[in-house]
Amino acid sequence: MKRILSLLILLALLLAVAACGGGEEAPAAPAAEAPVAEAPAAATEASAQQPAAPAAATNTPVPPTATPEPPTATPEMAEEEVVLSEDQLAALEKLESYRLVVSFSSKGVDAEGEPIDDTAEIITEYTRDPEARRMVMNFVDNTDPSAEQGAMESFQIGNDMYMFAGEDVGWMRVSTEESPFADPELSMITSGNIFSDLEEMRRVRPDEEIGGIDSRHFEFDEQVLGKIFGEDVGDVTATGDVWIAKDGGFVTKYVLTIEVASGNGGIFDPSLVTGVIEMNFELQDVNSAITIELPEEATAGANLAGFEGAFPMPDDGRFQAASANFAMIESDTPVAEVIAFYEEVLVGLGWTKDEQGSVAMGDMASFTFTKEGVQLSLLVSQDSSTGKTQIMASAQ
Repeated sequence: MKRILSLLILLALLLAVAACGGGEEAPAAPAAEAPVAEAPAAATEASAQQPAAPAAATNTPVPPTATPEPPTATPEMAEEEVVLSEDQLAALEKLESYRLVVSFSSKGVDAEGEPIDDTAEIITEYTRDPEARRMVMNFVDNTDPSAEQGAMESFQIGNDMYMFAGEDVGWMRVSTEESPFADPELSMITSGNIFSDLEEMRRVRPDEEIGGIDSRHFEFDEQVLGKIFGEDVGDVTATGDVWIAKDGGFVTKYVLTIEVASGNGGIFDPSLVTGVIEMNFELQDVNSAITIELPEEATAGANLAGFEGAFPMPDDGRFQAASANFAMIESDTPVAEVIAFYEEVLVGLGWTKDEQGSVAMGDMASFTFTKEGVQLSLLVSQDSSTGKTQIMASAQ
């Protein structure tokens, strides 16, 4: 690709030189002279003694030298070489806002010969100021029409992450590290950062406008998808097109078809040993007016039962997950201090400690509290692998 672009640039330069230096301007043809009258005999004799005069100029016009036609090379031919980087392709968060639609299908068979026919759609909305995300994921298993096909909805407002986990669980509050936005594989798909070996991409002209954004068009094959399949690709072929914004370098669209003759579908579908995977990624409404608001039922549903607001935690506490029925918190505060914290705070909030149902042994303690018909179970312990204090609470 680099060699081809260099040749195009060289050709454009040569054409430009030819246009500027196509020869000097041709001299104008001399004007025709009037016919010469017959000279008298004496004059003729005198003239015979003089050197012969040059022949009279003829009246035949001299054709002008042809001026070369201007070159017809397009401005694109003289464009500088485009260098793509993985950081650029994943830089959607540098935009002020966007809406992204990713559709996916996987059809074939698994290692046991069972059919696979899955479809999915992921819609993501994003605003940078204030920082917020909303994601709606719909997954459908077409081989089992009776299976529940509910959508999963999640929000990230600043550092708070909320997701709806179905009717049985309801709304959950999770840490940003545990959020679906932080999943490396999902992030690759929803950011366009699935491509490697970018030098293998082939430029396609003319450039196009995608969603109102001037974009460069490239073709690619399985050589550019090393991140998906790793070293053990198997018998896999792929074809695709990707459009990259000229200003900013982010992906505006890609379409991809993967045919798996043997092996697996990589991160897209590791269970698929034979079949076809199709994907379509399209960025929409870039830097437009998008508003993301957390539903009231999300904050209310993620609060532990028996608490009007969020479940209390030490100053350095970090929510890992929380819902109406349970909460998981991590803290750097020693176990003994965390135990003392909850005994004081919960009693102050009107909870009554069940002394007989509570026990403390070294770096672990289990407590039971009650309030207005709600029973709260609290387990505080030290994680031996991290040294952090783990707090688990459940309410019934």
